[in-house]
Amino acid sequence: MEYGKVFKHCKKVVDKGDVTGFRAVLKGVFHSDNKVIASDGKRLLIAEIDNAKFSNVLVDAKTGELQEGRYPDTNKLLLSEASDIQLDINKKTLEDIKRVLRRIKKAGFKYIELKLESEDKKHVWYVQPKPSPDINITDFDKTELRFALAEDERRKDQKKTFDIRYFINAMDFVKDNKRAGTKLMMTESNTTAIQFTNQVDEDFKYKYLVMPMRNF
Repeated sequence: MEYGKVFKHCKKVVDKGDVTGFRAVLKGVFHSDNKVIASDGKRLLIAEIDNAKFSNVLVDAKTGELQEGRYPDTNKLLLSEASDIQLDINKKTLEDIKRVLRRIKKAGFKYIELKLESEDKKHVWYVQPKPSPDINITDFDKTELRFALAEDERRKDQKKTFDIRYFINAMDFVKDNKRAGTKLMMTESNTTAIQFTNQVDEDFKYKYLVMPMRNF
């Protein structure tokens, strides 16, 4: 993916609040070596740009001006390549997820769940809305607003909750890499970030992390 597209997605990720102090650097996009990095503390995007060689500069995402400050070390936040859960998601599945997410958002839900359920001796990961007392949905809606993402061999039911806006932003980024699908990596903890990363044979290298919300 070319630099301009990557920077566009970085602008969606950076902290847009009135932040000061050490968090002020999160309003900027960090450029280092061949990497472009953006975060708001809840999401993290790291993308490698072909043939780039940046000299550790922080660029204000809104103004494009150079910004002062020391960017935090983000490498320690990345998931291990040997993470507990790794799901390969192809291009067709990406399209289906995005379509269901649009329906969920249109129905008024603000949060979604990634939920692993036991079903007919199988274990399936679902993308579905987090139930809300303010929204009544029919049985038909429940079917339309739920997507079976992938089967999994583990036996323990799990659930992770996310802000739907952040999940849609991640899907938009992954879809903009039109060459392939993505790999979704997770741990069994419901408080650890999920990580979208490039397929092994992909030229474009990236990591896109989204932190789950505390279940409430």
